[in-house]
Amino acid sequence: MFGLTFRQPTPAKRRTNHDRLSASQLVSLKDTFLTAFEKVATINGAAVLAGVARATHYNWLHKDPAYAARFAESEEIATERLEQEARRRALDGVLEPVFYQGEECGAIRKYDTALTIFLLKARRPEVYRERFDAHIQVHQRVEPDMKAVVSEMTQDTAIERLELLLSRLKIERDSTQRHPAPAIIDVTPEPE
Repeated sequence: MFGLTFRQPTPAKRRTNHDRLSASQLVSLKDTFLTAFEKVATINGAAVLAGVARATHYNWLHKDPAYAARFAESEEIATERLEQEARRRALDGVLEPVFYQGEECGAIRKYDTALTIFLLKARRPEVYRERFDAHIQVHQRVEPDMKAVVSEMTQDTAIERLELLLSRLKIERDSTQRHPAPAIIDVTPEPE
């Protein structure tokens, strides 16, 4: 409109000074990131705490096998910390303050039932897992050799069968069922 064209802005390439760091400074930065990750258990949170871009972490993962191995260890530590916190909340509960007329008058201990269920499912899946029973029956239908069937029919028999087939299809089309069952039409010749 009005002869104006708009150009999509291109994202600016983020430049980091990590390439200018000495080897010991780079190792220190990686250690800082991994320590932060062990505490917060999220890449974004660790990146903010360590002052590192998320993309830098992923570059280190792809280019430095030693860093990837250390990150796998940090993931285990972070996961264990999360499990400990889940157990604490499930078993020991959390104190929540109770207020009366706008003033705190005490506290009540609340337990997290959902966490308890997840912990039980993880520890004893054979007892606490979700159970789904599916029974599937497969019936294999043997299709007759249509050439042999048609060659044995007389022209009149073939016309009768086609008329029967067309009438069944019309009945199905005209039916008011929302999801009619698929029609099984037998075109095998009748014994004479």
